Amino acid sequence: MYPPSSRTPNVFKDVKIDEFLSTPIMKIRSEILTVKDIIKYEAHVKGGVHVGNAKRPTELALNSSSVFIVGNFRVSLRQLIAIGKVTLDALKPLYRKLAK
Repeated sequence: MYPPSSRTPNVFKDVKIDEFLSTPIMKIRSEILTVKDIIKYEAHVKGGVHVGNAKRPTELALNSSSVFIVGNFRVSLRQLIAIGKVTLDALKPLYRKLAK
């Protein structure tokens, strides 16, 4: 589980980028949302890269969840923050190797 400070036992798994991006991380109604769905939504609908209209079912589900706030952030942005933390932790060994 993540983060390392979680009260549940920590279980870590090394995965390739495709498996990481396809990891389901939340469900809104009948839509199962993956890491990739969250990243694309924040980048292409909510303004990370540009502001656009929600069109796909996953984007529409995330749009409907925007009324839910977790820690002063909409749910999708809160998940994106967590994705960033996991990614940075995963890159630490590479960083240490390159910093030598």
